Amino acid sequence: MILRKVLPLIAALAILTAGYASAAQIALEPIAEPVVTETIDYGDHKDQSLLVQFDPDGPPRAAMIQISSGGWNSSRINKAKEIPELYKNLGMAFVIISHRSLHDFRHPAQVEDVQAAIKYIKQNAKKWNIDPDRLTTTGRSSGGHLAMWLAFHPDSPDLKCVIQRSGPSNFDPEFLKTINPNIGKLPLFTTLFGEKAASDKKTMSKLLKDFSPVTHMSADDPPVLFAAGYTAPSEETPPNPNYGKHHHLFAVHGHERYKAVGGVSHLAISMGKGGHGGSGADNAEEMFLRKYLLDQDVELNIAEFREPVAAKSPR
Repeated sequence: MILRKVLPLIAALAILTAGYASAAQIALEPIAEPVVTETIDYGDHKDQSLLVQFDPDGPPRAAMIQISSGGWNSSRINKAKEIPELYKNLGMAFVIISHRSLHDFRHPAQVEDVQAAIKYIKQNAKKWNIDPDRLTTTGRSSGGHLAMWLAFHPDSPDLKCVIQRSGPSNFDPEFLKTINPNIGKLPLFTTLFGEKAASDKKTMSKLLKDFSPVTHMSADDPPVLFAAGYTAPSEETPPNPNYGKHHHLFAVHGHERYKAVGGVSHLAISMGKGGHGGSGADNAEEMFLRKYLLDQDVELNIAEFREPVAAKSPR
């Protein structure tokens, strides 16, 4: 890949605000309590499951599909979770996907599982009073990576829009070095692809490129909100290998790459909200969902703030 320097002052923070033409445009019917909860298997493994929470009455609802994943590990969820207030107020059904874990199954098991789960939801949406044409997905950390995979990979089912939170957008070694020169020392890649593949530089390069969501972007993919918490510079020299796994530059880079191919992309980076999968971009998420999932007449006003972060970002 050709390296290029990001502007010395990166446009790292895009906070979405909105104005409404009238109060009638935001009149919604929130999800009523109690909702109906079902746990369904979409595959043969115990962790290939869905937790679906829905309102059986009224017109079909849009649905938020949350990918439960950390380090590409997941586990079956049997108990009802409280639907986040935002989704409840927007009148959305809530689905949680679990998948086979990296502890026991190498890539591509995890991406295959989330693709299969979305297909299953679309095929069975009417059972849960869900509109199959109004599905969105979100996830944090590796769940954010899998959300991006669903957004961009050509083998994935169609989604109306996607929100990714602090997921890694690019595994290109040169890009990773701009975040942390030691991040490649993590055993993650061996776990993902196996020792034989990880020991072969040419094979590894090909696998990492394919595993990177930015590789698969095209202009006809759905609108995406790249959200993350600002990551302060490391106080250690050299940085700990764990530093930067959820760096906001993954979101900045994904946003820039998606805009470059003509995709509809928004960026929301929150100061003081760094760390594992956090974003603090609740207002951005609400406005994004109103516009792209619910088709409301919402004007997105994007205010860009510039933060002095020195980094390089490959095309």
